[in-house]
Amino acid sequence: MRNEILTREHKANLDFLLMSLPFRNSFNYQEESNLNEFVEGFTNSISFFGISELEFRKRDRSRSKTSVDSLKNVYSLNGTRNNTKGLKCLKIASAELKQFQNTLKLDKKYTFKADDFRSELLVFFEDLEIKPVDVDKLLKVLDETLSECSKSPEQTIAYLQKKVEELNKLRSSEDRGAVDNIPWWKIVAIAVFVGLAAWEIWRCIIRNKCGKAEKAAF
Repeated sequence: MRNEILTREHKANLDFLLMSLPFRNSFNYQEESNLNEFVEGFTNSISFFGISELEFRKRDRSRSKTSVDSLKNVYSLNGTRNNTKGLKCLKIASAELKQFQNTLKLDKKYTFKADDFRSELLVFFEDLEIKPVDVDKLLKVLDETLSECSKSPEQTIAYLQKKVEELNKLRSSEDRGAVDNIPWWKIVAIAVFVGLAAWEIWRCIIRNKCGKAEKAAF
């Protein structure tokens, strides 16, 4: 049955939030509450950025005589408003990540090899129905992220902070980082999600901070 209540934009946003729920829940640990708040805030910011771009696309597609200037202005205002909301969420998320970074204490040094993790994501990227040049972009950010995040847990958090700052600059710019087939703001967001997944490997597999069932799932 067709959903007649939600707009196309809000339906897309709902789908994103529902599909990201298991990922967000995997960070729900009391001893890492700041990181959990970061994941929630970051995910919310991405959802607002997504709605923002859908609104701007409607504005840019308006060509017919019925698409009066006032309607285009509505789309533009909706896009700007949602982008602003996303930036506010990102600012809150960044503060939570910094707090977590400042309180992070490890009792020893850790390292891990990312070969298996890379292979899993490589298959996923190759299955996406996107242009080969865009697959290459994803692989580049994947290799960069894994190179940084496999060095240590501390480096993983530092990398996440760096990418959050980059995303903030992109979404604050005139074009919002919304250029190319896969917009650069999405590439940066993907890097953050991959980095968070790397953190889960640190926490669960390497530092042994999770139960047998969760470890088996990872």
